Amino acid sequence: MRVIYFFLFLSFNFAFSQSIKGRVVDVNNEPLSGATVYIDGSTLGTTTNKLGYFELDYSNPTASDLIISYVGFTTYYLKSPQVNTNYKFVLQEEITSLNEIVLTKNPFSRKQMLSVFIANFLGTTKAGKKCTILNLDEVYFNYDRSNNTLYAYSDKPIEVLNPFLGYKIFYSLIRFEIKFTRFTLDFYEIKQMMYGGTSRFEETDNSPKIIKRRNKVFEGSVTQFFRNIATNTWGKDHFRLFEGNFMVDPSIHFKVKDSLSFKYITVKNQSKIENTFFSKFSLLDSNKNQSGVQFRTPSFFIDRYGVFTHYEYIFFTGLMSQKKVGDMLPNNFGM
Repeated sequence: MRVIYFFLFLSFNFAFSQSIKGRVVDVNNEPLSGATVYIDGSTLGTTTNKLGYFELDYSNPTASDLIISYVGFTTYYLKSPQVNTNYKFVLQEEITSLNEIVLTKNPFSRKQMLSVFIANFLGTTKAGKKCTILNLDEVYFNYDRSNNTLYAYSDKPIEVLNPFLGYKIFYSLIRFEIKFTRFTLDFYEIKQMMYGGTSRFEETDNSPKIIKRRNKVFEGSVTQFFRNIATNTWGKDHFRLFEGNFMVDPSIHFKVKDSLSFKYITVKNQSKIENTFFSKFSLLDSNKNQSGVQFRTPSFFIDRYGVFTHYEYIFFTGLMSQKKVGDMLPNNFGM
């Protein structure tokens, strides 16, 4: 069974005003014009003006980080961005690129490793197969024979054109690794796959056909699942919850409480081992596709967009794990 970890970079914000304001400069206090400022995983983004100033709409707080990036400088991650505060971000110049550090001779060709990367980064769904990475030359690899693991890196955001869903995605890859059961790149020998990073979306098409595709991709997604937990929305038109082969009442296993602008979720423990927390469920979405979810945390938060905390303790299998970057939608999709 392949278990895929979805790494999101999360924070909390309990402000309710309209925008985030600030200025981006270098260590010499010189303004960085054209720096990118965005809310991770969303279409909410802007760039700094010639004096380094920016203003970003933030009408609805989210659990995602504020990201500030500029080519040649270290990316800044701000947790809990506050409105009505004049931020000043000082970016440090990058001295060494990852590409200069990873010098190991690989046992497989770049073509072989690239093929594995594309399939597992974009996915093999209809949406994933339609995607194109526009700057493949920025991606490089290392295969560690000591643990049969393939690593991928990129110093610049990976630019993904997704005509199927009408987006261009800028994905800043922070971690990508695939562990194999033996020395191979064989898809069927994948033991574990992990990837993580931050993303920014630009809409390229919003025709009725594209909107229909987005809605279809959203059905059965991780985001829909967590939005449904937060609103206690279940049933054949959403998700049905199973423990083993038996359908169960979600209200028994998930307790939902309001916590300012977030929902606080507690999960019923299934583990019989003392001081161990573990809950495992099967899911059936509205299209009767099957997925699985495991909780190794007794509680977590969900924001209004379906972004959730404690992500390192929540794991997915089945259809949910098969949807990769090619099936990604902005966190604020449909809101």
